[in-house]
Amino acid sequence: MKYQQANMLRITSVCLAILFLGLMSASVTYAQTESYKTNGIISFGEGTDNKQFNGPCAIAIDSANNIYIVEKWNNRVQKIASNEDFIKKWGSYGGSNESFNSPTSIAIDSSGNIYIADSGNNRIDKYTSDGKYVTNWGSWGIANGQFKDPEGVAVDSSGNVYVADSNNNRIQEFKSDGTFITQWGEPGSDAGKLTNPYRIAIDSKNNIYIIDKNRIQKFDSNGNYLIQWGSQGTGDGQFNNPTGITFDSSDNIYIADSGNNRIQKFDSNGNLITQWGSRGTGNGQLGNPSGVAVDSSGNVYVVEFDNDRVQEFTPTNDVGTNDETNENTSVTPPENPKEEESLIGETVKSIINIITNNDNHQESNINSKNNNSPITDSEVSTNKFNFNFFIVISLVAVIGLAVYFIKKRKR
Repeated sequence: MKYQQANMLRITSVCLAILFLGLMSASVTYAQTESYKTNGIISFGEGTDNKQFNGPCAIAIDSANNIYIVEKWNNRVQKIASNEDFIKKWGSYGGSNESFNSPTSIAIDSSGNIYIADSGNNRIDKYTSDGKYVTNWGSWGIANGQFKDPEGVAVDSSGNVYVADSNNNRIQEFKSDGTFITQWGEPGSDAGKLTNPYRIAIDSKNNIYIIDKNRIQKFDSNGNYLIQWGSQGTGDGQFNNPTGITFDSSDNIYIADSGNNRIQKFDSNGNLITQWGSRGTGNGQLGNPSGVAVDSSGNVYVVEFDNDRVQEFTPTNDVGTNDETNENTSVTPPENPKEEESLIGETVKSIINIITNNDNHQESNINSKNNNSPITDSEVSTNKFNFNFFIVISLVAVIGLAVYFIKKRKR
């Protein structure tokens, strides 16, 4: 009878320990939910021929998945089909109509019209999807409709055009024909203020996202500040001279983190989803990624300023986990009844180690989230309380069962 009791104690303790440690291991191991693999490169090298590039700095994709690439040093736009066949190119250096002076950004409206931020000429140029000139507007200055280095352009669902007027530290809104509507913004690094706004993008709800130094700021369609995230650095959600921004059909945000040679993907609230890329010229590596666009299938296209190429990335199911996994997750059953108390003691020690490791892990996540999106003290306290409360209850349950069986055996 004593042996049966001891055997029951041994089995119960082992099962509880394995179950508990397995749950805890799962709870503190977090996985990258998505990953991307390279699926081709568009480039015949640096040059001026078709599908050659010199300073590709911006990219956009139309509803037919045609790809438009802006080249800063070639002062032109190339149009390439989704199967990578060359379609058309237009532009040359100059200040007249149908010419460019260091173009930096591109946007496409629902009718397929193309808008180019012609930065060196301090104007916005409008073309049809076939590259036929329509109109332009702007000149150097600080008045309404004038610009000082317009670096970014975007179009909302109504066809209104927004311009990141970089050195005027403001956003200007126009009708599709260039008629001025309004402006907003003032210089500064505080929330809602602008410091040389560089790129701009608009989601399906007409919220406006602005690359502003090493942060992303989100505004509503009237220019009211909503949230921001990002800071200088190499960590998750940090940036080093981000230069490109776009959305997919779910309003997830892709940032070309140029100085860190990577693409970072966020949800619409600034929570990091995934990232990929490293410095280099090989497949999957990036050389100063300066622009990013997403086609209707979710494929991501990145223009690389230093590598003079466009690289396509495709979502893949091959996802990995990070290294923050508790190593001590296995429990070896005792070989005889005398090892029961030792097993219980080791189980308790393992649980305590998990609590300590989880606190450190939570603190790391909190610090990371502070760089990604706003988090309140109440959120931090609630998350820690919920998890630690669960651990305490589980710990009490394990110890209680162990004590119960020990007392029962001694009778």
